[in-house]
Amino acid sequence: APVPVSVPCPGTGCHLFQDFSIFGISLWWGGVVYFIVMVLVCLRRARMLAYALATLALIADGVLLAVMLVTASCVACLGAAAFIGLFFFIIRKHVYSKEIAAPGPSVLLLIWAGLFVAAAANAGAELSGPWLLHGHDTAERRVYFSPSCPACRDAITVFADTAAFIPVAERDSDYAAIYRMRKAVAGGETITAALEAAANGIAQQPWS
Repeated sequence: APVPVSVPCPGTGCHLFQDFSIFGISLWWGGVVYFIVMVLVCLRRARMLAYALATLALIADGVLLAVMLVTASCVACLGAAAFIGLFFFIIRKHVYSKEIAAPGPSVLLLIWAGLFVAAAANAGAELSGPWLLHGHDTAERRVYFSPSCPACRDAITVFADTAAFIPVAERDSDYAAIYRMRKAVAGGETITAALEAAANGIAQQPWS
């Protein structure tokens, strides 16, 4: 069943995964059951069973993280994922210190960690919002532009006073051009004048 209350969570992914369920069971209820079972298993000191459950949970969470990478990251889900990863790390370390010789690093945990960091980076980028080079957050029109894009140059000229402009680097030379535009705008230049300053700075680069 869906969670009866809204889980406090910012970001698009939170709304996407709020009522997500498998066979009618919310992922949140699945997480609650998992953590309760893990506490009971650990209290009984069933180390190998705890390790098996932690491994299955980490694999399932890795799949969810991969889904978030191609959709949107859920901050609350990432919080739960951090505990799943921590459980696996602690239980694995405890099992191998008690039962058998410790092996090398866990490949599964490394893969999970890579997915987690990527999903967390996406969530952070969404929460921080786009970087406005010129204009206001409240502008009705937003223009994503690259200094090396001819159509973008035309858009800057047309919407110079009515839009918010967000730079996007399409090639290596764009980074230097965006930096020059930022300095020009900070110095009081208009967005069109800043674009011309950037164009003069990379005159050797083709605009097509």
